[in-house]
Amino acid sequence: MFFLVDYENVGGSGLQGAEYLGREDTVVLFYSGSCEVMQYRYMQAVKENAGELVCVRLKKKRKNAMDMYITVYVGRLMERGRTPEEGGEVCQGDPASGAPDGTDLRIAILSHDRGYESAIEYCEGYGTLPATPCLCGSIEDAILRLDAASERGQKIAELRRRVPIG
Repeated sequence: MFFLVDYENVGGSGLQGAEYLGREDTVVLFYSGSCEVMQYRYMQAVKENAGELVCVRLKKKRKNAMDMYITVYVGRLMERGRTPEEGGEVCQGDPASGAPDGTDLRIAILSHDRGYESAIEYCEGYGTLPATPCLCGSIEDAILRLDAASERGQKIAELRRRVPIG
């Protein structure tokens, strides 16, 4: 599963659930000069649990620049059915690995920016694409949306179950 994090938008809350990442997961962290640091606990959880961590730094700040980076990255994932072979500084692992083919390509864009919905609508309109990305606020949300039947999805659902206070 690919988690494309618009870190400028979601910050640390987007990494909620990083402890549920697995070796089959790739986290691509998109960031800019205005948000070059994060809490140690989030970076550590991603490094300890995810199979891959790729960091992509925005070169020049412009209107919607981060959105364009992420949207193009989604397109490249679709093109290859896996993570792009170039682009981004590798923080851990090899960015050219990932789903060996498009059969199990699952992509989550972690952002609160509703503008990504246009790219998702476009993907939904073409049944021949290997995946349709989803827009979620955190890693936990994405796992519940794209991997709910898995052991980790069931564990998150159980922990989020509402119980009476009194």
